Amino acid sequence: MKRAIIYTRVSSDEQKKNNSPSAQRDDGIAYAEEQGFAVLYVMSEDFTGTTIDRPIFNRLLELADAGFMEVVIVQHPDRLGRGPVLEMAIALLAKRGVEVHACNRGLISDEDDENAQIQNSVDGLVSGVERHNIKRRTQRGIVQKVTEGKIHGCGGAPFGYCWEGRGANRILVINEEEAKTVCLIFELYDSGIKVIDIVRKLEAMGIPSPSALPGSSRNGTYRKQSETCHWIRAVVYRMLRRRTYVGEYVAFKLHNWRHGNKQVKPILKESVVFEVPAILSKERFESVQFRLDTGNNLSTRNNKKYFYLLRRLVRCKCGYRISGGTRGQCYRCCAADHKHDVTAPCDSRSYNVRDVDFTVWQWIVENVLDEDTLRIGIERKRDGSASERDRLVERVAYYKERIGGIDKEYERLKLLFTSGLFTLEEIAKDKRKLDTSRAEMAKERAQLEEQIQALGVSAERERRILEAVRDVKEKVKVLTNEGKREIVELLDTRVVLYRKDGESWCHIDVGLLEQQDEQPIISPQACEVQPGVSSFG
Repeated sequence: MKRAIIYTRVSSDEQKKNNSPSAQRDDGIAYAEEQGFAVLYVMSEDFTGTTIDRPIFNRLLELADAGFMEVVIVQHPDRLGRGPVLEMAIALLAKRGVEVHACNRGLISDEDDENAQIQNSVDGLVSGVERHNIKRRTQRGIVQKVTEGKIHGCGGAPFGYCWEGRGANRILVINEEEAKTVCLIFELYDSGIKVIDIVRKLEAMGIPSPSALPGSSRNGTYRKQSETCHWIRAVVYRMLRRRTYVGEYVAFKLHNWRHGNKQVKPILKESVVFEVPAILSKERFESVQFRLDTGNNLSTRNNKKYFYLLRRLVRCKCGYRISGGTRGQCYRCCAADHKHDVTAPCDSRSYNVRDVDFTVWQWIVENVLDEDTLRIGIERKRDGSASERDRLVERVAYYKERIGGIDKEYERLKLLFTSGLFTLEEIAKDKRKLDTSRAEMAKERAQLEEQIQALGVSAERERRILEAVRDVKEKVKVLTNEGKREIVELLDTRVVLYRKDGESWCHIDVGLLEQQDEQPIISPQACEVQPGVSSFG
């Protein structure tokens, strides 16, 4: 009895067709019983089928390499991928000696069955075209709705408003109670009060926050009753920037945004502004924007007057980022500095910048900045990425082969046209399909080649690291701060600060060498007491 794994996949496009994982699983189990296969496991994935690099599918390939199963069952071939990705997925499994079965077709991975191979190409092409058609129909419906002056979207209403009506006919109307809070926030900020003080005042007045109102679904969650009046500064800042309060509801903003692991481009070429009831006057709103812009330009995070060796490279053990403060004299944990904005405040408030930078740099000099050690670390990193490189190279070779096959198809189309068997329109239609497939495969190939280039350590980066090390050994006492910073970045250094037994400690991780260590934070004066004695092992 052959061992089988059932593979199911859905993406946002398929949700509307009720093609749920449970339905795919039931069909796969029924097919396995009919064929006499022993189902070992059901692997479900929620990922687009337009790429072969999918987490669960990669795990499936690893199991195939280990000989875990002999058969993979899918409800329909397009569950393995769409367009050229389908044929590649079947080829990758077949190369590992795994049979691929589809519930609606049976065995689809037999390389000697020409009809099966042709049907796989047709299924891949049809599924790819179907995906594009679904996308076009959805976008066409959205554009038509916007053209008719209807607000697109299904989320919660902005604070200060509520939806009236249902479906495509719903409109934004002012919520009088929330609108009073909006006016209060703008009035307080415009009068010169800081945002943190506004937050405290709102809580003292017992005003519910946007995410805690009864029946609120703005963020899909509900807070406990004790937290209903918990405001955070980020929410107030977003409210102060929202143009909806002056009657301008902006849809289709002209910037790319991310949905999960995908980057989504705007549907329209220009933003659409819907007219809604205004809560504030434009004069008050513009006055607040001027103050916000002025404060943003003067913010400490936007100036680099003070030097920090570990700028953007250090975090607190509680998980929050570390920022600089007190005119370059300390590293501060954001969770400890702004306890009001977090649910679990941190006790590690600040660390001396001079001591932390000195500790990390001295450890790097004594344990890392050795040419032989660096060469060994670089080679180890290259060896660690060898298996991943082989996997990517295999996919690049497949795409290269497929692109070569399409180029041969171009020559075949020329012969068909010159022979007079097909019209120019028929040849042009087939050529457009080939152009689309070739462009998709060339794009996938380019992305894979970029991933290969990013693996390990490039020759240019290795040269820069080794040259920097030689300079350090010769000029360690006169090395500039910028030179130290460059070395720390080249080594891919990350630092975590924490308290242990009342003392300050740091966890140093040099990603390039995969070398880690924990050290107590010491001051330069402590090392000068006993010259020649190192505090680092």
